[in-house]
Amino acid sequence: MTQFSLETGFEIRSMKLERAKVFLDRFGFRGIKFAGVSGSVSYMPVESDDIDIFIISGNGNLWPVLLRAFVLRRLLGMDDICISLTMDEKFAVEMFSQEGDYLLASDSYHVIPLFGKNYYDSLLSKSPFIRNYVPQWRPEGTPADVNTGLSVHFLNIMIFLILAPFIYIKTARNEKKSVLKVGNEGRYRAVLGIHKFYLDTQKYHELKERLSGGRHV
Repeated sequence: MTQFSLETGFEIRSMKLERAKVFLDRFGFRGIKFAGVSGSVSYMPVESDDIDIFIISGNGNLWPVLLRAFVLRRLLGMDDICISLTMDEKFAVEMFSQEGDYLLASDSYHVIPLFGKNYYDSLLSKSPFIRNYVPQWRPEGTPADVNTGLSVHFLNIMIFLILAPFIYIKTARNEKKSVLKVGNEGRYRAVLGIHKFYLDTQKYHELKERLSGGRHV
């Protein structure tokens, strides 16, 4: 890679991060513990890449947060924003406490926090796959409390029952101009439940097959 292409990549990433900040500033941080940018923008993006937003909500609040994000994205006309990875605290704790492979460690390590960095660092500090593949990582600030309790909210359940089938149908048809928007990731499917929603892309699985374990990030 030439120096020019490196500089171009950093410029593109900087512009896309500013777009993400604009979206999250308008979105606000009510009901969430963490918000950041994942995916290609957290590495070295090209101009056509979408901006993948990663959100962790409080327990019992995931689907109201998701609905707010989808509606705001459409109202602002920010088609380059992709609400691609969201979960509540319960799912986040479970995910970061399990064993994982190199790709999961690399993606988690490269996430760019825009809100709740100490909270995210607390999750990483408990992660066996971060310890395995990113042994040099250390939290920068004071770890935040992570809530492992389960909270059930009627509104969360109602929005899930209404919104989840709509999302499932849209992604099953691979309608790229839907509320979700996935640009150049290939085919994808929605993985969703009361505690999680994320897009599982063909591109991610192809990359996972090419990479092997035993490497450090």
